Amino acid sequence: MCRWIESIALRNGRFLNLRYHQNRLNNTLLEHGGKPFLLLDTLLATHKTPQQGYYKVRILYSKDRFLQVDLAPYQPKVWKRFELVEATHLNYCFKREDRAALDSLKKEQDVEIIITQNGSITDTTYSNLIFEKDGEWFTPETYLLKGTQRQILLDTHKIKEAKITQCNLTSFNHFKMINAMMTLSESPTYSIDQISKGKRSFIPST
Repeated sequence: MCRWIESIALRNGRFLNLRYHQNRLNNTLLEHGGKPFLLLDTLLATHKTPQQGYYKVRILYSKDRFLQVDLAPYQPKVWKRFELVEATHLNYCFKREDRAALDSLKKEQDVEIIITQNGSITDTTYSNLIFEKDGEWFTPETYLLKGTQRQILLDTHKIKEAKITQCNLTSFNHFKMINAMMTLSESPTYSIDQISKGKRSFIPST
């Protein structure tokens, strides 16, 4: 049975960007032969939530049922180094609970992976990416997962899509990881120099 998740930010008692999460949840169900049955605002209204602080709310669901809600305080991890990994086989266009394919890309737990496909930059193992050049922010047009924060920033014209590859990566100055929990203003800023030179190819086991 396929199971998917929605990770939603809860800040000082308020759930953020529910409309974007609802749209993605509905699209996931429709693409897998289901029908939208789960209203996030109605579901979350039945759960007691903290009124102070920043929390990650994780909703687990399948094609025809709601399964679980988990809540935990959130603090973004700051990485010291990133590694490019070529993984042309990887398909993560829906936010699946099963992350085995993503987790298998890592060799070192203190190094985050930037996934490439045919030399094009896509995502990290848990976020979309944006890159800064001359004061403007750009996001790869070759993303894996249609993230809610990425879509919000595109809709509000704060970022633009661009073709970003291993070859033109050094034309950018900085980059950020973005997802439902990490916004443009709050996500740590990294130097392009923190991405290791060279690239490792990942061959899945058969």
